Amino acid sequence: MGSRMPYAEAAPPSDQLQFTDPDHALGANWRRSTDLVAAGVGDTKGYQIEIARERDAFRWSTLATLAGPNPNGSPWTGYTCLTGSGKYVAAVFVPVQDTNRPEVLQAGALAAVVDVDSGQARMVADDVALSYFSPACGPGDEVLLTRSIGADEQETDLLHVDAAKGQVTSTSRVRKQLTNMVPAKDGTYGVAQGALVKVADSGTLTQVGKLDGRPFAVVANNNGVDLLEQHGDRAVAQRFADGRLSTFADAPLGRLQMLALRGGRTALVGDTGTINPDTVPGLATFPWSGKEIAAISADGDLIAGRVASPQVSQAAKAGPGGLTDELAGRYEVSVRAPRSGATRTGEIVASRAPRLMWTGKADTANPGARIQAVNVDSPTCAVLRNDLHRQVLQPTAPMGEWAADLAVKGALNVQRPADYLRSGLPAYSPQGLFPLPALRGGGTVPAQVLLGIMAQESNFRQATPHARPGDGGNVLVGNYYGLSPAVDKIDYTKADCGYGITQVTDGMRKTDTVFNPTQQAAVAIDYAANIAAGLRILATKWNELYDAGMLLNGGDPRFIENWFFATWTYNSGFHPPGAGDWGVGWLNNPANPRYKPGRNLFLRDTYDDAAHPGFWSYPEKILGWIETPQKTYFGQESYKSAKMFFIVHDPGLFQFCTSVNNCSQSSPCPAENSSCWFHGSSSWANCANTGVCSFEDVTYAPGSGEPPMKAQYPDFADCARPGIPAPELTIVDDIPDSALNIRGCPGDVRGGKFTLRTGGNQSPNAYIAQIDLHSFGAGYKGHMWFTHTYKNDKLPESPDVKPAPYVNQKFQVTGTWSPDLPREGCYQIETWMPSHGAEANVTYVIFPGIRGGVEMPAVEVSIQQTSSDTSKILTRTWLSPGARVMLSNLTNDGDGSKDIVFDQMAFWLKGASTPTDCR
Repeated sequence: MGSRMPYAEAAPPSDQLQFTDPDHALGANWRRSTDLVAAGVGDTKGYQIEIARERDAFRWSTLATLAGPNPNGSPWTGYTCLTGSGKYVAAVFVPVQDTNRPEVLQAGALAAVVDVDSGQARMVADDVALSYFSPACGPGDEVLLTRSIGADEQETDLLHVDAAKGQVTSTSRVRKQLTNMVPAKDGTYGVAQGALVKVADSGTLTQVGKLDGRPFAVVANNNGVDLLEQHGDRAVAQRFADGRLSTFADAPLGRLQMLALRGGRTALVGDTGTINPDTVPGLATFPWSGKEIAAISADGDLIAGRVASPQVSQAAKAGPGGLTDELAGRYEVSVRAPRSGATRTGEIVASRAPRLMWTGKADTANPGARIQAVNVDSPTCAVLRNDLHRQVLQPTAPMGEWAADLAVKGALNVQRPADYLRSGLPAYSPQGLFPLPALRGGGTVPAQVLLGIMAQESNFRQATPHARPGDGGNVLVGNYYGLSPAVDKIDYTKADCGYGITQVTDGMRKTDTVFNPTQQAAVAIDYAANIAAGLRILATKWNELYDAGMLLNGGDPRFIENWFFATWTYNSGFHPPGAGDWGVGWLNNPANPRYKPGRNLFLRDTYDDAAHPGFWSYPEKILGWIETPQKTYFGQESYKSAKMFFIVHDPGLFQFCTSVNNCSQSSPCPAENSSCWFHGSSSWANCANTGVCSFEDVTYAPGSGEPPMKAQYPDFADCARPGIPAPELTIVDDIPDSALNIRGCPGDVRGGKFTLRTGGNQSPNAYIAQIDLHSFGAGYKGHMWFTHTYKNDKLPESPDVKPAPYVNQKFQVTGTWSPDLPREGCYQIETWMPSHGAEANVTYVIFPGIRGGVEMPAVEVSIQQTSSDTSKILTRTWLSPGARVMLSNLTNDGDGSKDIVFDQMAFWLKGASTPTDCR
């Protein structure tokens, strides 16, 4: 997006990790094979479906790119499965940033089906759950998706998808939490209340087998239904057939995986040396000593051990400066051919492929119809996007750590001057606005707990990921538009309004009275004030839990492990004691079967964990960030890790699964309602006496000065231009007052007017384009606007609608520069290219003005915008009164992924005396 490094389409490497000696690696018949492997991998380009076919010696290519609304520019995450026929890939996907929102995890992800032969992708749902067991593919072309109903996931919508038709054919409401579902030859199976169940079309469940462990893989085999369960520290494989369950494999937990093969067969991967597959019909075994694999081919001729985006893992490591487009579309892959043991490891590059950009349910019969939305005209959140007086400075990681270290000691009292960041605010100090409450029981919040929340909530970003450290931009705000998530469903009443580095939500709606307008604005624009406000919320959560008697490991606040409940409630709230059930909710309980059993702590093994955050509950992810700190783009740790005894001691999966909430390892919360809430004290570590618990380690002591800004793009040529006599140069900047920037650039004399218009001529939906329009603190004089290019296809013209509207008119953004020229004459027209964030192929339309009472013909100039921090000449032409330059984001090759910039336009008066001499 706007501030990332320029992205150039790279030609795929010549072999894309295909086997160079396929006769040896794959056997003599590889050319006639129909085997293939598909894997999903997300980055800022979208959710990519990568595929490799045996007939191509397993050469990798991109099958399709899936994307949708993503105003904050987050990378994508998701899950895939290959249908049993091998003809379709099903995918569920969502921006990583949105996985912090419970409503997205439960019913806010997108789902699509991709044709393996053509790459054609069809959206099938926009409101499904993101969970490791969905989508679920069966032996044929049926795919199952789920949607969680209720805050405690007490009910489940089961969506049946016909992959061949690319549509949901039916939806069943199941009155229980249903997980690990699978379409089988004789019906639909799943897991509910610790049992294998069969699901009727009506949603009614019939128990067919009681389970002793926690299932984490279910495969429909032609000979029954196979399950892989966690039994304590063992992984146990069972088959349901002929009305009973029987065990056929057993290995240490983490050493077995179960996956589906084509033709209704089951693959067991890992410690399989003691298993005789001949005794288990339809079973194939694959010895594997590495970590959990990413995918297996349809017929088992290839194992993909790893398919990962270095961009996502680098962003997890590097925090605010790590999200670079240099790594987008590049994936690290390791594979092995089981037949020969041959391996390939290296990098593949995304190739050109069909791109599905979900922009909402189009009404092609009535393209000007009002979108399906409510409350679209009055934003709910207190601080508006694209407000030039609310520009946000993206801090560096040391600045974030400094603010956290001082805040937990109540010492974040740096004085912000009046009009800080051109905000118009009075002078203030962060903890003057947001004092730190005293903790019940004494002590202070460990700095690493707050730092872990900052890493998880925002990746240390106060501004959106478009901005790099030192850049200005829009504040990072959670679901500002109430997207759900289709773009044609804007609903401000559903806006999250979580702001900035700690995603402060409480008090950040216009109608809230918790904060006054100055506090609300400071939360949005100032990372230090935001951290002070987030810490105040965290301390309040601790105090609520302490007063309710909910203490962990004795309740000493010095120890990081003892903050597990407080981070739990920071994300999903606390139900205080009163009439009926109370405590912490079911969604973030590690025992919730929506999270994959057998998992290690988040980030403990690899930064690749950041690509699949849905495997862990929120408080588990906070502990992971505490144990494994981010690193800056300069390679240093973004913040200190905790002082710990080798590792942070996380609670076990079932620590909060007791009689208190009617929960057991085999039957998690059978009531599936508020009785699943956990309350009371709990202990898993003797923090006071054994020294096994972790505590803070700060870098900055009270009184330390704010670290200087170390901008990622420190050198700009755009704050000033060469000294040219004013009559010879007319500058039209992209904002009325070019001095209104947070970089301190001096302003120019206003030389005309710049306007941005959103939506097409026939579109009443102009506000839709606002979603993907971004104010950005780079470019000429420290400000520009950017959006993305979309395809300029038109709908058929009709007698009632002329001219024919654009298909993507609701995303149309048109910029117009209208100069106040000193006189008619020959002008060289130039536009500013910023140091970062410009990459689209665009067409400027130059209207020379009116000469002799006649509007002169327009001139089109097509260029590729570049990130060069310099002026780019468009053309030299004769301009008359009424001259203007226009630029639209609807282009021949637009697909929603390329940045288009609207910045300064300069008009240089040259010496030619007649139009014919103006060259």
